[in-house]
Amino acid sequence: MKKLIIMTGPQGSGNHLFSKMFASNPHVGGWKNLNETFWEGHHLEPFYYVWRGDRKLAIEDFDGSDYWVTSVSIPVLVKGGNFNVDIIDFYNQAKDLGIDVQLGIITRDKNILEHQQTRVRTESTIHNFMEMMDRADAEELPYHMISHESLVLHGNRYASYLMKLFEYPNEFDEDIIKQIVEHNSNKKYMKYVDEYWLDEEIVKAIKESIDV
Repeated sequence: MKKLIIMTGPQGSGNHLFSKMFASNPHVGGWKNLNETFWEGHHLEPFYYVWRGDRKLAIEDFDGSDYWVTSVSIPVLVKGGNFNVDIIDFYNQAKDLGIDVQLGIITRDKNILEHQQTRVRTESTIHNFMEMMDRADAEELPYHMISHESLVLHGNRYASYLMKLFEYPNEFDEDIIKQIVEHNSNKKYMKYVDEYWLDEEIVKAIKESIDV
């Protein structure tokens, strides 16, 4: 049975990072263009025209590999504005073809998501994703929560963990993971905190533990 991972999350959550990681696995079919470039628009993702509703998923889409990954944010930017992809419909199309489907729900710090979305897209779109996941027919979907921060922090160790979690061949390009870790797209949203209300309690606790 062929296997498919649907990677999804709010806009800016890290779809490209995880697509790049899985695309570096020679046994996995998917967004292979990301092996050659750091970033490109979702209109170049192999399943884009199915996501957009221009055509239905076909078994021929899975030729060439037994393991596949597809990635899309909710919403996704299309000509004319944002479009809320129907993840459940895509999941059902794949299941009807006899594909073993799992979802990877990408998580990223909420504040960073809001900053990223309003900076680039002028408004926060987190609610679009949450409304999709709150649908009654989404409750039984087989999914794992995937952490943007864990990939950046743990690098190869986390990439290996994900391959095992989804039961995919545990192989990937370590240079790709190194690139992701070194770039660390969270850094630009970080600001050093000079003082915080809890600092005094922490310092007090440290001193007490030393004095014991």
